[in-house]
Amino acid sequence: MNHQKFLLPIAIGCACANFLFSSCDGYRQNASGQTDSLHIDTLVRLEEGAATPACSFQLNYAYLRPSSEQDTLAARIHRQVVTTAFGKQYAGLAPQQFVRTLAEDYLNHYRKDVENLYREDKARGLSPDELPAWYNYEYDFQTRLQPGAPHVWNYTVLSFSYTGGAHPNTYRQCLNIDARDGHLYTKEEVFDLNHESDICRLLLRELIAEANRRLETDTITSVQGLQENGMLLNDGGLFVPDNFLLKKDHVVFVYNRYDIAPYSAGDFVLTVSNDELQPYYNTSK
Repeated sequence: MNHQKFLLPIAIGCACANFLFSSCDGYRQNASGQTDSLHIDTLVRLEEGAATPACSFQLNYAYLRPSSEQDTLAARIHRQVVTTAFGKQYAGLAPQQFVRTLAEDYLNHYRKDVENLYREDKARGLSPDELPAWYNYEYDFQTRLQPGAPHVWNYTVLSFSYTGGAHPNTYRQCLNIDARDGHLYTKEEVFDLNHESDICRLLLRELIAEANRRLETDTITSVQGLQENGMLLNDGGLFVPDNFLLKKDHVVFVYNRYDIAPYSAGDFVLTVSNDELQPYYNTSK
């Protein structure tokens, strides 16, 4: 494995942070290039001093390195990921420019959020120990790019943010990208949602099994049992989530916090085999 490191400085207001980019060779799929990653880990304070409020920003961005000068597919997949997971305002940026710009945007947003309030509290004579904890923000984005079903790249973004409040927010976003043309598969394209209730019966079975595993019991056998244990609290029904990963012989369905259960229950990752899902795939898939 080859490693390359680049130190690139970036200035945000009165603070200066170093961004460490590391690159490593990955695996090939459909001659579309090798996987690479860019990594940022930085802490920017509102002003000098170890006790002053700060924003921590981390990003591990996985992407495809073009296999040749004629390879435009890697750039199309990069644009698809950036547009879908981070916003269309970043679509025209190359990978290194994208990660710099994303960091700048988040750190500048932090300053706009808290700097004036911080100055007011400081003028009132509050010591660093008396400042509210929510002056400290934290962002962490971890991405993975892996081969999935034939001709499919699986892309996952795990986002963590704390900007005050009772608890941090976490969110997992799953993308399935056609390795031949960069097309993003949606659930409407992959599954025949006229049979959504049939797919949900399979998902319900897996959810019950997962609930029993987590609670170390075997007594949960129905929707009512799930509800009694704090799950499926809304209408007692399931749905096919937008977050799924097409694997070689199965599909992984991801329900984030609040999708089907309270924050305290965490997220749910359920697996159903291709054999069972076969009747419910769109024939054009």
